[in-house]
Amino acid sequence: MSTNASQFLVSLPRRGGGWCANKKRILTRDSTYDNNVMGIIPNTEKLLPDFLHTYLLAFDLSRWASESSPPSMRKTTVEAHEIPLPPLATQQAIVAEIEAEQALVRANRELIQRFEQKIQTTLARIWGEDSGSANGALSSQPGAMPQEHRPKKHEG
Repeated sequence: MSTNASQFLVSLPRRGGGWCANKKRILTRDSTYDNNVMGIIPNTEKLLPDFLHTYLLAFDLSRWASESSPPSMRKTTVEAHEIPLPPLATQQAIVAEIEAEQALVRANRELIQRFEQKIQTTLARIWGEDSGSANGALSSQPGAMPQEHRPKKHEG
């Protein structure tokens, strides 16, 4: 059996171990999903779909899981859960602030990757491990000193 959703909907895994991954998705167009997924359609006069999704991103779905085997979430359990409902303008501001912070986190992760690559490139150049090095071989150990820069043994 499948259900068609033509409104804003937050989908959650409902049956089996899928809820352990704590994945929540927001659907914004006609979608079809099977009975292993539960959909929550908010009353948009009181609850913004993006606010519901953001709230649920911080919510551990295992709190709604039954003790049965396999575990599942019951509609009545989900419906009984009270979600804080600030005014719509406040919900919108909260979502905007969280999205801005998430964008900063993503940008910082990308910046870290860039600088880590620059550091590795610089170390390889300093130690002569780039493709233009004298012996053409790369060291298998990061930061290893090239042979030509190592102290020479004195034979005596």
